[in-house]
Amino acid sequence: MPAPSRVERDVLSLNVLFWRAKSRLSQTVLAKRAGVSRALLSSIEQGTANVTLDVLSRLAAALGTSVAKLFEPVRGGASDAAVARRLEDGPEAFVDADDLLAALDERNAAVEPCGANATDGP
Repeated sequence: MPAPSRVERDVLSLNVLFWRAKSRLSQTVLAKRAGVSRALLSSIEQGTANVTLDVLSRLAAALGTSVAKLFEPVRGGASDAAVARRLEDGPEAFVDADDLLAALDERNAAVEPCGANATDGP
């Protein structure tokens, strides 16, 4: 069986990060809910982990989604009709930009050089 492609890893990485931000969960909380280590979750979000279906199933359940949704390619832009449909679903149909940025900051903090701290100011 061929190894997952870089595109597949990137799609999974972005979707886990997106769903985590949408759920307003830290890496630590999501890892605990899914029964995985924070280091593994960080590796998944960085696109470097090679995970089992069992791990994916537990992550999807903890995020309130399906394994299939974790592999749906991110689509650029949305039509006015799609946005209108989402608005009818209420705020849970969207991810808050601040929550997404916070999740990205948390992920990126795990890959900074030794001694760097994402919370340090200039």
